[in-house]
Formats: sequence, C-alpha cells, structure tokens
Amino acid sequence: MPTIAKCVVCDAVLRHSLAKYCTRCGNILGKVESRGKVDIAPRVKALRDSWDKESESFRCHYCGIQLVDNNPRDPRYITFDHLTPRKEGELVITAAIIKDMKSDLSVDEFETIVNQLAKHFEDGSEVEEKIFKLKHYKR
Repeated sequence: MPTIAKCVVCDAVLRHSLAKYCTRCGNILGKVESRGKVDIAPRVKALRDSWDKESESFRCHYCGIQLVDNNPRDPRYITFDHLTPRKEGELVITAAIIKDMKSDLSVDEFETIVNQLAKHFEDGSEVEEKIFKLKHYKR
C-alpha cells in the first residue's frame, strides 16, 4: 500500500507526493519578505508550533486566538514575528494587529506595557514612565 504524502506543517494530505507543503501552508511560507531572502526553517517551525490540530487552524503565540490566512485586511491575519525585533532567529506566529503593536518591542517590553496599560484601564493605576525606555524602539 503506498504511503500518503502529508504536509510537514499541518499534516494535510498533499496533492502531489513530492510536495512538502499543502496549498495553505505553502502560501503562508511563500509570502514576500521585504528584507530579502529568508531562512524557511524558522518559519516552518513557527507554523508547526502554532498549529492547532483540533480546530485545524493556526493560533496566535501571544493570545491564542484563531488566525485567518485568506484576508490580509483582517486584524487576525497570520503573520510571522521575531521574538527580538530585527534579529534573525526564533519566529512565532501572531495576529497582524498584535505584530503591529509589538513590532519594536521585545517580548518582555511588550508584556510589561500591555500589563501596565490593562491595570491603568482597569483601575486608573499610574503607568510607570520607565517602561518606555525601550531597547529596540527605532522610529
């Protein structure tokens, strides 16, 4: 009995036995990168890590919401994010809106700012000025 070829990311059955990725995963991996040629391995790992087999969808690394891959105008549109801005290496999958908010922040800086803002919105707590001394902010 012949083996069935499956996508290395999501385990979807492939149309062609020599393919590595299903159409959906291939399209996500094939997105044009503005910084030139990219290493595909970290992208594949990020996709695998975010794949939720039960819902057959990708989930945001930061908040767990189900992402969409067919509408770039949706704030839940799937994007790749460097854990450390502008540093090659570990990537995660996130919603476009969250990537926009985190783009120039490390994970720790992002969490600190989001937590202090949430506390401020909840009970009026003062936001500490020192949290805006950001290592990677380059605008």
